[in-house]
Amino acid sequence: MTLKQQVIRILRGPTAARIRFTFPSGGRTIEISAGTFHHVARALETGRATVSPPAAIVPGAAAQYTGFSGGSVPANTMEVPRILGRIEEGHVLHESLHCAYDLLGTNIAAAEDEASCYVVSALAFLMTGVKPPRWAVEPYVSAGRVARGLLARYQRGERGTHPVDAANWQLLRAVLMTHPLYMFPWSASNNWTLGPVPSGGSYTHDG
Repeated sequence: MTLKQQVIRILRGPTAARIRFTFPSGGRTIEISAGTFHHVARALETGRATVSPPAAIVPGAAAQYTGFSGGSVPANTMEVPRILGRIEEGHVLHESLHCAYDLLGTNIAAAEDEASCYVVSALAFLMTGVKPPRWAVEPYVSAGRVARGLLARYQRGERGTHPVDAANWQLLRAVLMTHPLYMFPWSASNNWTLGPVPSGGSYTHDG
């Protein structure tokens, strides 16, 4: 099975199918559901998006999505490592949500963009039984608090799409805004400009 086929299988798999939540962003509500991941799967099948092994990942990142042209990696590309198990599957779902926002032209601040992607990863880890010691670092710890609240509602059989807990969501955003990976994302190139997460900016979402 090729890397692309593996990613599509994950996006159409049982874990992605269970993920559903909403969160506030810019005075409106954004919803994530199985359809979000199916949209990316279709984009991979039609060539609108691509997936490749890591080529130019920012130091410290497990995987990466590039949504803009002109760099060393083509636009609309998910760079993911070899998929060996559930941790990598969680990273795939994380990057696929970045991809979905780009393809759909979603107007969302980078802080909420990243926070929602970490919640997706945390949900995937919890639902597939990945033990906390394997992801006991920030921002995953804070994302896990949000995810556990959602998962409790899933497990009670509550129908519909559930909102994130407001307090834990704000805590996750704060953690991301002060995390070195997002505060100075270009530090490896000796560029100490604040990244879009702490500065209130957005990632490129031009589809």
